[in-house]
Amino acid sequence: MRTETVEEYLKRGGKVVRLEKELNTINGAYKTYSATSKATKENKWGMYANNKGMKI
Repeated sequence: MRTETVEEYLKRGGKVVRLEKELNTINGAYKTYSATSKATKENKWGMYANNKGMKI
């Protein structure tokens, strides 16, 4: 799984499906998203990924 910011993910065409939950940590608030992205050049949708730890 890639580690990237929400802004980078959205710029490359990712779509946030829904906000799962918000976690309060020492370094700030982290939000957990369920998201999908295009996985291959054949335009097949990637696996339903749970992208944890994206700081916004």
